[in-house]
Amino acid sequence: MKSKNMLVFALLIVLNISCDEVSDCLFFSVKPELPSKTFATGSVGIPYEDSFRASVKNDPNDSDYYYYFNVSGNLPPGLDASVNNRELTISGTPTTAGVFVFKVFLQIEYAYDDDSERICFADDTVERSYSITISEWTFELPLLNTGFVYLAFIM
Repeated sequence: MKSKNMLVFALLIVLNISCDEVSDCLFFSVKPELPSKTFATGSVGIPYEDSFRASVKNDPNDSDYYYYFNVSGNLPPGLDASVNNRELTISGTPTTAGVFVFKVFLQIEYAYDDDSERICFADDTVERSYSITISEWTFELPLLNTGFVYLAFIM
């Protein structure tokens, strides 16, 4: 066991890699994360908007990365995905009721470093499935008392 430890130590010296970089790579790999999220239920014909913010696991400086999102699958008709840095927003006016399942893919890239010097080769991509439920829009009048005259204006 001592010879194995000596070999690792010698290799680290030869490669001139700090222990912090090695331990961070082995035990605290930096990876993108997509949150578990239940999207709000929408209604046909009613404007909809919901969003989430991606993060980077084991790095408190989430904003030091470029975030590349890709959405595939079935977004509800009338809704689109838009990205602002690490926030993904689904918005629009849904036109069809149903349950719509889609996948979000995320890839990150460190904004201030040259990848050629990188020693950690953790997976820089992640994917997660989400769903949005769109219901038919219904309008119910409140129960009215009998014997009264009610006027209603619909605009």
